[in-house]
Amino acid sequence: MSYKRSFSRADDKLRSFRSCPRWMCVDQSDTRHVMVFWSLFLLQGIFVPTAFHFVVACTSTYHAYYMVVQLSHLRL
Repeated sequence: MSYKRSFSRADDKLRSFRSCPRWMCVDQSDTRHVMVFWSLFLLQGIFVPTAFHFVVACTSTYHAYYMVVQLSHLRL
């Protein structure tokens, strides 16, 4: 069974809903969108937390989360 993409008309109420996955980078309809989705997922889900862990762990302070607290106070 073949599923074709349904086309949206200008007066279609689901048009914005169908474009939502593209803006959220979860539209995996072609290779380019798949690469963007997985790149963002790996960046935000794995690389950023890992890098942040090592930045906090390698500080010269005795408190592990002193840098996080200090950064939050700077924004006040």
